[in-house]
Amino acid sequence: MKRKPVTLLLCCLCLVLLTGAYLVLKSSNEKAEQEAAEENGTEPILTISPDEVRSVSFQIDGSSATFSRTDDTDNWSLAEDADFPVDPSPITNMLGYLAPLGAVRTLTDTAALSEYGLDAPQNTIIVTTQDGTETTIALGNTNNSTGDDYIMLNDDSSTLYTISTELRSSLSDNLYDYAAGEELPTLMASDITNVDVSLDSQSLILSLEDNLWTVSDRDTTLADVDQDAVSQSISDLTGLSYVDFLDYNCTTPEQYGLNPPTATVTISWKDDSAGDSDETDSSDETEKNLAETETEISGNESEINNTEAEALSSETETDTENTGDTGAVQQLILHIGTTDESGNYYVQQEGSTEIHTMAADLIEKILGWTAEDFEAEPESESETETDADSQAAAEMETDFQTETDAEAEVETNSQTAAEAETDFQAETDAESETETDADLQTMTDSDAEAESETDR
Repeated sequence: MKRKPVTLLLCCLCLVLLTGAYLVLKSSNEKAEQEAAEENGTEPILTISPDEVRSVSFQIDGSSATFSRTDDTDNWSLAEDADFPVDPSPITNMLGYLAPLGAVRTLTDTAALSEYGLDAPQNTIIVTTQDGTETTIALGNTNNSTGDDYIMLNDDSSTLYTISTELRSSLSDNLYDYAAGEELPTLMASDITNVDVSLDSQSLILSLEDNLWTVSDRDTTLADVDQDAVSQSISDLTGLSYVDFLDYNCTTPEQYGLNPPTATVTISWKDDSAGDSDETDSSDETEKNLAETETEISGNESEINNTEAEALSSETETDTENTGDTGAVQQLILHIGTTDESGNYYVQQEGSTEIHTMAADLIEKILGWTAEDFEAEPESESETETDADSQAAAEMETDFQTETDAEAEVETNSQTAAEAETDFQAETDAESETETDADLQTMTDSDAEAESETDR
């Protein structure tokens, strides 16, 4: 009876030792794989040209999804939903890791597939090329030491491989990560001319008139608007962006709180690019009409002369200069619904069937605007007194400057008068000197005549 407890104890001890030995061996193998990967790099085990691929399937959130195409273009379609708007970029990115697929380590002396998570793969990629060749890649566990993934090719359990995590990382568990949805327009604060926020039967309108913002709601229009506050809020609108794409063809918007919407934000802006396009079209049309007119002129000079053609040319040039001065006005009408579990708001553009989400911080900021937020603060008494003092000082300085200018003008006039008097005196002296010389000459001539008479 005493030997049974001893035997049981020995069995337990052996079990502990065996378990420890297994864990040590497993850890040693993983470290060996890590050292081999660092020493040897990767070895190509599969090469599939992306251009040759006609279909690729894998699991997305537990369900199989198959993307296919008929040629080497980017016109992919989803077998499970032919109308799904496929974005080719993530598919092209994933296929790029197969050209070639490199193994960090090749394992030929393998244990059970369950040791590598390949008895029930986490994902299975099936690639079919244009010649009908089908290649299967089973993704298993990730090696905790190296961070590499175990894979099996074409169900061949005799040889397994470890690869980098890039292939796994290129796959998504969200079908809409493979969708091409509508985009929001790129808004520039300087182009926005009007914003209308409607919420709970209330409406706040920001409108740009003669380069100044006006603010009004259904009750009143602000008499004095804080232009800087409005400009800052308008700049916030340029940060609107989608977080998630949820549905490309929504038929039940009420489940997102969008029928009717909780709020609606309407943004109007001037699209200069559209104006440039219109101007180009107008210019091309004008040149075409002018050319046709000149042809008619040359063909029938008796009806239209060259002078009329020149006048027509001048008129059309003037019309061209007057077109495109302002861009076409565009509008974004955004309906806002309830929030998801992350707090993001469901949104839908007017006339669209797509449902997206937007971050709560900006949406709540916009919906929280009130007319009072944009009302300019009245000046305090001290500020009024300061302004009055400044105005009085400015007026005094203006008066002083006026007096100084007047004195300077008087001084200048006096100096000019003195100079004029000096010039006049100089002219008078010159005339007197000339008369004196003439008198002396006359006297000399008289004396000479008298002396001559005496001699006779």
